[in-house]
Amino acid sequence: MPALFLTGGTGFVGRVLLARLLARPAGDVTCLVRDPARLIVPAGGRTPRVVGGDLGSVEALAEAMRGCDIVLHLAASTGKATAAAHQRANLEGTRTLIAAAKRVGVPRFVYVSTIAAGFPDQRFYPYAASKAAAEVAVRESGLDWTIVRPTIVLGPDSPIGVAFAKLAGGPAVMMFGDGKARVQPIDVGDLANVLVAVLDSSAVSHDTIDAGGPEEISFEELLAGVRQRLRGSRTPVLHLPLTLLRYALAAFEPLLFSVLPLTAGQLAAFANDSVARPHPLTTALRPGMQSVDQMLATRNPA
Repeated sequence: MPALFLTGGTGFVGRVLLARLLARPAGDVTCLVRDPARLIVPAGGRTPRVVGGDLGSVEALAEAMRGCDIVLHLAASTGKATAAAHQRANLEGTRTLIAAAKRVGVPRFVYVSTIAAGFPDQRFYPYAASKAAAEVAVRESGLDWTIVRPTIVLGPDSPIGVAFAKLAGGPAVMMFGDGKARVQPIDVGDLANVLVAVLDSSAVSHDTIDAGGPEEISFEELLAGVRQRLRGSRTPVLHLPLTLLRYALAAFEPLLFSVLPLTAGQLAAFANDSVARPHPLTTALRPGMQSVDQMLATRNPA
């Protein structure tokens, strides 16, 4: 495998991906991390080159990635954050990384985006908007690019899995809206396999790939399954007014952002389908992917 420059190697997906990469017999890996002490290197495998830093300097990034053949950009601002924070990390950080790659002649750029970048309803969702704008920057970079859009990513200690456990583990399942939005979760290990396949493929140049698991279900079915694992029952379900809550949260965020438990943007997943368009690369991998039941068997704390 060509020499790889990886961002986000300390994150939920990055840790699993890095273990996959280092288990391979060849291919140098350089990891850009804010705190090198947080990088988990599996015992008995190869050791990556570790560079401490962030996405703030074209010059520093260019020097760090000199000699690499591919940039795989996983690092991102996610969850509850201000619009400015999402814009700075997800858009401006991606632009800086692209400029650094072009400066030292790294030809290929793989960007891990999100299925939310394609949501038709992105009202009040600066995370999705920042990732969509970053996708535009990647497509217009002049590099040999591939964009991967994961759906809901589950697995041990999945941040969104922990959130789902909180919604489903109380006296009732807390469901925003009617629960009919379609979801297609993917296991973190399966997503890592998709990314490795993308790195190995010469047929995904200038391509956007949705990465979802083998099953499509409703959001209510997903949370009911989480509740079944936690409480031994799939009911009761309490439906909360989605549109009203989105507008109310958006109105209060400018004044009460720090104390609100979630943002209007984070409710966008309940208003949009999070399903993956078919692609030959993911279709080939799908028979070996984890089912929803297998993903939910990995419990997250409520």
